[in-house]
Amino acid sequence: MKVEAFDIDEWSVINGQENTEVNKCKNINIRQGKISDLTFEDNFDIILANINKNILLVEMAQYAAYLNRGGHLLLSGFYEKDIPDLMEEAQRYSLQHIRSDERENWAALLLRKDK
Repeated sequence: MKVEAFDIDEWSVINGQENTEVNKCKNINIRQGKISDLTFEDNFDIILANINKNILLVEMAQYAAYLNRGGHLLLSGFYEKDIPDLMEEAQRYSLQHIRSDERENWAALLLRKDK
C-alpha cells in the first residue's frame, strides 16, 4: 500500500518525515502544499482530510476527483453545526453519507463515492 500525505505547514511536513523514518515507513510520501498545488499519479481508495469547513468545501471537488469509485473520504476538523453544509457539497460529487460522529461540538464525516 502506498500513502501520499501533505500539509501546508512546513514544520508538520518535517515532523511527519521524521516520524516515517523513525518508524521505518518506506511507503509514505510526505510533501508540502495544498491539494490544488499537487498532482498524484493514481487515485485513492481512502482520503483523510482534517481541516476546517471552509477549506473542506473548497477542496471537496478535488477529493472526489482523486477518489476511486467505492472509495471512502473521511473528513474531520470542523464543528457539528457544519455537517449540513458539508453534506450538501458532498452530494454534488456523488459522495454518500456513511457515518458521522460528534464529540464536544467537533465532528467527523465518513463518505463513500458511489459514481
